Amino acid sequence: MVNKPPVPGCYRPLENHLLQLADMYLTLNQYHKILHWFNEEGTFLVALGADGAPFGKDETATAFLISFLNILDGVQSCNNNFLLMGVNCDETDPLMFAYTNHLFQEMKQIEGKKYKVKGKDVKFQCKMIPSDQKWIASMAGELNNAAKYFSSYGNVSKDDLMTIGGTLGIGPDSTWKPWNYERRLKDAQAVSDFKRKKKIEEFSKNRNDRSKVTTFISSIGSRQEFVPYLEMYVDEVKPEPLHNTNNAWQAWNSDILTSAMKMTGNQDLAKANGNIDALSRQSALAKYLSCLEGTMKATRLAKNVRKWFAERNEKSNKNFQYRFTGKESKIFCWYFAYLCKELKNTTGITQSMLCHVTSLAYSGLCLRNSVALYSRVHITEADIDTLHKQCELYFNCQVLMLGKTTPTAWTIGKAIPYYTSELHKELGYGLGLNSMQGREAKHARLSSYSQNTTRGKRLRWWQIFKHEYMETIWLRLHEPTNLSYRRGCVVGDEAPRPVKKELYIPSWCNSTSFCYCGLPLLEAKCDICNSEMFKLIKESCENGKVNGLLKSILK
Repeated sequence: MVNKPPVPGCYRPLENHLLQLADMYLTLNQYHKILHWFNEEGTFLVALGADGAPFGKDETATAFLISFLNILDGVQSCNNNFLLMGVNCDETDPLMFAYTNHLFQEMKQIEGKKYKVKGKDVKFQCKMIPSDQKWIASMAGELNNAAKYFSSYGNVSKDDLMTIGGTLGIGPDSTWKPWNYERRLKDAQAVSDFKRKKKIEEFSKNRNDRSKVTTFISSIGSRQEFVPYLEMYVDEVKPEPLHNTNNAWQAWNSDILTSAMKMTGNQDLAKANGNIDALSRQSALAKYLSCLEGTMKATRLAKNVRKWFAERNEKSNKNFQYRFTGKESKIFCWYFAYLCKELKNTTGITQSMLCHVTSLAYSGLCLRNSVALYSRVHITEADIDTLHKQCELYFNCQVLMLGKTTPTAWTIGKAIPYYTSELHKELGYGLGLNSMQGREAKHARLSSYSQNTTRGKRLRWWQIFKHEYMETIWLRLHEPTNLSYRRGCVVGDEAPRPVKKELYIPSWCNSTSFCYCGLPLLEAKCDICNSEMFKLIKESCENGKVNGLLKSILK
């Protein structure tokens, strides 16, 4: 890292920090029994990952966080994710590439050692790299997600993205195969040889050079350009539940908003002249917004829709842009059917639009059911079988009924069930261990720390580190009997207890007065799920081909 330009920040030596955290958790475990040993007692499974903008989207900063999987559900709490490095630069800054490579080389050395902590033999093993797709692609040495082979989780391409019945796996009958370290090294070497032959600089940004390089990478069926900065730990990369959930519901909302706009009509939209309240209350767009503000209480999203509508005439009808968080995703898991019902019951809806809205309802139902399973830490083989089915139905609905799919839809439909199954075989737990929920919450905590610093942005990190150490480590060591340290963790051999606020399927869905989609029953029937259209869509997705009665509607 000597040749990299310096930037303000702080870091902790990895080995010392691992030992410090091990000492703390072993101390707490004497009182609360919160540690779970997976395959070997004394082995701490480590999760390492980074994410940008811990202080908000308007500030450039990156935080590298570390956690232990041994506390199971506790990894989804901000109190069990710890700062390893904080710096005032983008997550893909050249310094970050060098630091990441240095960190994982250090991790490789640590894994070869044995330690003695509080009289117990201890080892460390890196098992998870929870991060968003952008950071993973960069640190894996890959092209970005706009490449022909767009996924870090398997060799799917834009050409076979919409394959119905395709599977991800290592078997000979699998449609797609997960990438492995050896293949990545081979492809990176081939790219290096190609650049040398064509006299292209290693990190050239020339447009013609980039075109030649990306075309060559696609021609060898790859997305790998450089040797992974993550070293061999690139094989520990798995889909991250939270970001995939947010992206999927964000796309779902964009689709139903577009549908509401089409149903309202250009003439009525023009008459409103940017004032959404000027629309008839019976118009599809007004009913969509009313549902957001009233039933769903998605006030932040609704406010952004209002702002976008007011500005759209002045800015060339730009598409609505809004980044979903875990809060919006949970709201949509609970109330997606209410939006569909509002549009379905709009006067004058055409058969083709009715089919589209009903397909969105079925897609939302399958997505919600999938999210509720793949976000879990505790999962059974029966749950995994259900997950495979629900993810497959979600993917089929995207392709067959909605006529499109995205990298996120493929990841949920194909990659997440595969990696959940593999993780369960290896550790006995679900993909919730790889969730960034606790890390995103940690960013909010770091933001509050930064508000109490007194040295400005350039020197804030050392004060943030001190504050975090006192709150998350020092206090625990000096008051280990505090019962709050058990919060979010499974203590001893007790069964996991679901936390109501984190459930993606609301409790009323199991009531006799409500349908499983979340809508109240009218005369023992659901307005959506008992419709003939819904039944035909469901049958089509289950069979993997569009029912003949729907083909004429979809044309």
